[in-house]
Amino acid sequence: MLGRRLRRDSKPELSPSNGEAFSPGHWVWAHLHDFALVLGGKRLPTGSSLVTEDTGKIYIRVTDMKAGTILRDKLKYVPAPDQNKILKYTIDREDLYITIAGTIGEVGKVPDFCHGQNLTENAAKIVFREINGDFLLLALSSADVQLQFTEKTKQMATEVGTKANFWCACPHPTSRRAAPDRLQGQ
Repeated sequence: MLGRRLRRDSKPELSPSNGEAFSPGHWVWAHLHDFALVLGGKRLPTGSSLVTEDTGKIYIRVTDMKAGTILRDKLKYVPAPDQNKILKYTIDREDLYITIAGTIGEVGKVPDFCHGQNLTENAAKIVFREINGDFLLLALSSADVQLQFTEKTKQMATEVGTKANFWCACPHPTSRRAAPDRLQGQ
């Protein structure tokens, strides 16, 4: 199944693969922003604190993002008075997340229980289009892309995710139906 379609009028900048560890020779390298939106989360207003009592609005922190998913065991919640102030900064089950502060470059899936919940300013959501989410997760977790994250840590954390200028190996745009199960062994 292909990812969601997002409107974009520009043509992607493509670079041929040079036999990097992760990419077959017939693939291309494209900037992440050519097929995805990378949107940051939001911090609580000054003077507000997260609560442990379930208010119905989870605040997903980097510390909750482990092993490619979001853990339930130590969740914190947005206090009711602050919910409308950070209402727009949510993540959906169709998105991927990426950490942009602390442990930079951790990528994972958003479980159903986190659909529509609030995202920390220390992470960003990746809203992708025309590409398989499982494939994108594997590509962003690859050594080639993780090396780019490592190099970007010298910049400000907010630039790491929101500029989305990472190169990512992928099949040519005319054939982005890569089979993730075949890629895991590579």
